[in-house]
Amino acid sequence: MVSSSSSSAAASAAAAAAARCSAHRMMTSTSHGHLQATSRLEGVTNDFTSDDDGGDFSPNHDEDGLGSVLPRRSLVLRIASIASALAAAPLAAQAAEDRTFFACWPPFYDPICGIGTRTTVRNELVPNKIWDFTQAQTIGPISATIRSVAVKLNDGSVWLQNPVAPTEEFFKLLDEIGPVKHIVISTYAIEHKAYAADVHKKYPSAKVYVTPKQKTVPLDLPLPLLGIPVDGILDEGETLVDGTKAPWANELDCAILAYDNKEAGAVPIVEAAFFHKQSKSLIVTDAVERIQRQPPTDIVRTDLLLGLAPDIPGGPPAEDTPENRLRGWAKMCLLVQFFQPSKSSPSKEGSTFELEWRDGYLEDFDNLAETTFVAPIVRYLVYSKNPSAVIDWVDRITTRYDFEQVIPAHYTAPIPINREEFSRCFDFLREGKTPPPLPDADTKLLRDGNEFLSKNGQPDLPLARSA
Repeated sequence: MVSSSSSSAAASAAAAAAARCSAHRMMTSTSHGHLQATSRLEGVTNDFTSDDDGGDFSPNHDEDGLGSVLPRRSLVLRIASIASALAAAPLAAQAAEDRTFFACWPPFYDPICGIGTRTTVRNELVPNKIWDFTQAQTIGPISATIRSVAVKLNDGSVWLQNPVAPTEEFFKLLDEIGPVKHIVISTYAIEHKAYAADVHKKYPSAKVYVTPKQKTVPLDLPLPLLGIPVDGILDEGETLVDGTKAPWANELDCAILAYDNKEAGAVPIVEAAFFHKQSKSLIVTDAVERIQRQPPTDIVRTDLLLGLAPDIPGGPPAEDTPENRLRGWAKMCLLVQFFQPSKSSPSKEGSTFELEWRDGYLEDFDNLAETTFVAPIVRYLVYSKNPSAVIDWVDRITTRYDFEQVIPAHYTAPIPINREEFSRCFDFLREGKTPPPLPDADTKLLRDGNEFLSKNGQPDLPLARSA
């Protein structure tokens, strides 16, 4: 139940969000895609009027004795170039417009809310059954991939987990699969539920199902006030909290991690894992991840990769080569995982993201890439607060589900691992186990942060005892 003061604050926040939505929608009536198309046409027009390739439209031009043959050919080629640009410009503008979105959340949830542009890439993970929709989640010059998973149920409808940003491109790709009937929010993390309201507006007949113990940071507003209706709360196995059978129960089974964590004084630990029975696929959110060694340049912007490539900041972006793209990608991934990688140090005159890099970071990245692990921030600041609750969840998953691949919300998917390999990723939470270590130098900032929390009311609980 919400107090009157909380209701007032929530109502004010909602009113501010509504006003902000209205203003931004007016602003987006002119898409930046049209500006890009105009720029492209201007470039072609300038090329038409220049003679830097020797072509000239003067009838007196008769170099090499060819008379009017070359000018005519040049004229024809240039007219064809302009015609091609004119034909492509609307398509380019439409593509840019299809990738623009606006998320109507209160302003203190930046950078989740507001105007953005994202490319959506759809991959078929299980033929005619499971697809992912991957976008780039970008803060400053740093990007990580984030995905929504769609399962086509036997009745032809679509079960959609954790919707990504509501672009027209995403909706068009999704509609090609089938009608969206179920929208599932499998965690309380804001980046995985922020767009559920906009997606539900697109598919108003779809029902929305959420995990127990939902919480929204930094201000814990009820989901309906944020535009997310709640039609059901997920529970263990094939049922919902109210005891009814989940509408997808014959095809997907659920294992819930939902621990209030009051004893540790920390935020809840919440995630729902789903087992797709036919394909033996485990669908998770933040439980594990595997970083691909090569940058996903169809999703992450090349200019961001090249901007991070120089080891000393302050100069122009690096030349566009595969090596420099890899350098940028390696730095992005190390920053996302460790926040302050050991081979980096703040630039004396740069901004927050301008770092100087020392030799060895490519080797550090190479040791991390293509391995399956729990993200360091989840390991040190979330799961450490209640190891027994997490291990109980992992044990339920690995006891009940004989899966052959894992589909997480970030980086590589699917990850071809079985339940034994999945379980070993959590050995750092088990007493007497020695998991593959993460580099001490790289994890120092996160470990120091966890030590601070432990001394200020959020202690780590004991490791889980082996059965």
